[in-house]
Amino acid sequence: MKLFVHVGYAKCASTSLQEALRDGTGILYPRAGRLSPQAEHLSLPLHLRGFDDYTRQWVSDEWVQTQHAALMREISESDKSVVVSSERLAGLQPDQITRMAQLFEPYDTRIVILHRDREKYLNSTWRHVVYNHDYAVDYASFQQLTADFEMGQIIPLFEKHFPVSVFNIDEVGFDRQIMELTGATFSLGRVNAGVPLEFAEILQRQHAALGSKTFKAIFTTDVKATMLASWQSQTRPEIDPYTDPLF
Repeated sequence: MKLFVHVGYAKCASTSLQEALRDGTGILYPRAGRLSPQAEHLSLPLHLRGFDDYTRQWVSDEWVQTQHAALMREISESDKSVVVSSERLAGLQPDQITRMAQLFEPYDTRIVILHRDREKYLNSTWRHVVYNHDYAVDYASFQQLTADFEMGQIIPLFEKHFPVSVFNIDEVGFDRQIMELTGATFSLGRVNAGVPLEFAEILQRQHAALGSKTFKAIFTTDVKATMLASWQSQTRPEIDPYTDPLF
């Protein structure tokens, strides 16, 4: 049985691909291991890497153990090619990749990596962490902090254990190439553009000006979501006119 493991990168059409594979045909995209309604197989990286503080608020050790066992059972019982996907797998350390290789040793396993232009990746990542993780560092400083990062650093780490296929999401037709490789049929649809740069800049500057405690008290998850929805809508919300005299 063929097993395809999509390992990332994050901010490289991962969510769009996962949702497309979930609703596609021709392969098994396992139900187990996913935190509903998300399409990412979250239990696999948590089983291999352990928890971070952000993730622990959503899932428990028991959930990971139960879902990982169910995921492995679903894979073993499949009579179709299987695709598993989690962008968190791109952050595996060498010893954790070795563990994954041992885990999938019974199968004809291939790693799938999606990447993109480095600057587009960093820009999208910065906007994501500012909005979702209250990142207070400005983009120029973020670029300096990631000066040594290069797309593709993980490829040789996985190639020690698996054949690897790499696709550039900036190239037209990369989704067709994935379908040809896996045997899946799906419709990728529109790749999520993420948080607008100007909106992320507003949040980051407010965070830097107010400090973390005050910022997080004012810009809660619901407030940020409402602001983002208004920002992304084609029609701006109605604004009350200012009618009082200026002088």
